[in-house]
Amino acid sequence: MKLGSLIVLTATLLAACGENDNDSEPVNVDNINMEELEAELMIPAETEPGAEETLEVEVTQGDELVDDASEVIFEVWIEKEKDDSEMIEAELPGDEGRYEVSYTFSEEEAYFVQPHVTARGSHVMPVESVLVGDAELEDDHDTEEWEEGDMEDHNSHGNDEENHAENNH
Repeated sequence: MKLGSLIVLTATLLAACGENDNDSEPVNVDNINMEELEAELMIPAETEPGAEETLEVEVTQGDELVDDASEVIFEVWIEKEKDDSEMIEAELPGDEGRYEVSYTFSEEEAYFVQPHVTARGSHVMPVESVLVGDAELEDDHDTEEWEEGDMEDHNSHGNDEENHAENNH
């Protein structure tokens, strides 16, 4: 095969591949949503022991509803017992920016609910309380410490020796 024919064949193959591959087109900067990811927690402020409630979070980025979160996990714990929290994964994808799980508040206690939302390269985790029965919050809680918080605290659900050993590797 002559060099000229080889060049024409290569150019033809490359042109054919380029026509069918629309995903490789450059992304226009104007099409990228640079606004902050937000998560609005929608849960009851109060409920009764044994009541099954829907825990829901609406995820937005600017005016856009986010249905493509890569992970939404609801963390639920009784006040002052965060180390014993429960993690409940929401089904993906979301529906109109909403992700939800069902949870039964079994004890007459103050609970905290924190969805961990990962989407579009961001992670947000707002916190709200739920008072069950006649429970009251014992302390003023700075929920920003949990929202921004030490990721080690958010990822630890066992005894401190196990977590310390894992963190040293």
